[in-house]
Amino acid sequence: MAGNNDDIDANDDTDQSTSLVTTELNQQIVQAVGMTNSVVLGAAGPEAAGIAYQKVAQAAAFSVQDATDYLRNIMTIAGTAQGVCLQLMIENPALAAEYVPIITAATGAVTSAQTNFTEVGAAAGTIVSNFPSS
Repeated sequence: MAGNNDDIDANDDTDQSTSLVTTELNQQIVQAVGMTNSVVLGAAGPEAAGIAYQKVAQAAAFSVQDATDYLRNIMTIAGTAQGVCLQLMIENPALAAEYVPIITAATGAVTSAQTNFTEVGAAAGTIVSNFPSS
């Protein structure tokens, strides 16, 4: 019957050496490959974690830098708007009240940018300090 092992003669001397069994491998080679894998993969974990930490810290620094640039730009715009309003107020004191809302809005924009800067800085610090460095 095909596929039935009962038909195989127990004294069959068929060469079974073509199958690969790990016990037939040179044990020195097996140890060398194992040791190489252990050294390479063992060092890769901390190294990769260090690189990831550097990338997270760099991204956090970029976000703080962007918030700084935003604050600086808002302060420049607000300062310019306030300067123009003050000039117009001096030129025509009768219309001075019309420029107060613009000065107030410019001041509010600076306050909002300062709040944004503080929040971004705090969030960046928290993210970096909570990220595993190794």
